[in-house]
Amino acid sequence: MPNIAAWVSKQGISGWYFQVVRDGMIDADLPVYLVKRPYPFATLETLWQLSNSKEKFDAEVIEPWLEIECLEDSWKKVLAKKIQQD
Repeated sequence: MPNIAAWVSKQGISGWYFQVVRDGMIDADLPVYLVKRPYPFATLETLWQLSNSKEKFDAEVIEPWLEIECLEDSWKKVLAKKIQQD
């Protein structure tokens, strides 16, 4: 599908993010476990909503997102522009 990234963004859908802890092979039928959730407020759905909204938000809505160490700078730049200036 041409321009699939734009289509996925428009649909508001995505997969999931994960980290490889140890190299190796696994079988498709092995279970996957959530080890930790350091930012329970930070869901992909909320990230999509905030970043794609035409609205501006109070700083206290956006600033916790900017503190997420592992969030890509490109996302942080988009979110920083969403802070409502007084």
